Amino acid sequence: GALLSEAGDPDAELWFERAARAGHVEARFNHARALLDSDPVAARDWYGQAGKAGFGPASFNLSLMLARGQGGARSFQKALTWALVAQEQGFVQAATLIGALSEVMSAEAEGTARAQAGLCLADVTACPDG
Repeated sequence: GALLSEAGDPDAELWFERAARAGHVEARFNHARALLDSDPVAARDWYGQAGKAGFGPASFNLSLMLARGQGGARSFQKALTWALVAQEQGFVQAATLIGALSEVMSAEAEGTARAQAGLCLADVTACPDG
């Protein structure tokens, strides 16, 4: 899929989708990116699946979508949870978003998000939906 995408091949998305459905984590991320403009609701779901599988860039992109209300309801609390998860997954760029979200949230909401992130990292079934 990636080579086809770089070559501008229209079949690239088909291959990303097939690989994503087969469980390939990076393909889930790439499929979500491809869907971002045409189907942001589905993109949030695919980013969530890749994030739950440990892919930091997907967790970060999901946090951005949640913070913006893109593809569904805006939730700073869920956005912070996923940004914290992304950071723990090695996506260091999440630190900027974590700081920005922390500034606009109450201490209670931030504490809840941090607790949720800890639960999510321990057990993916505890991760909030996108």
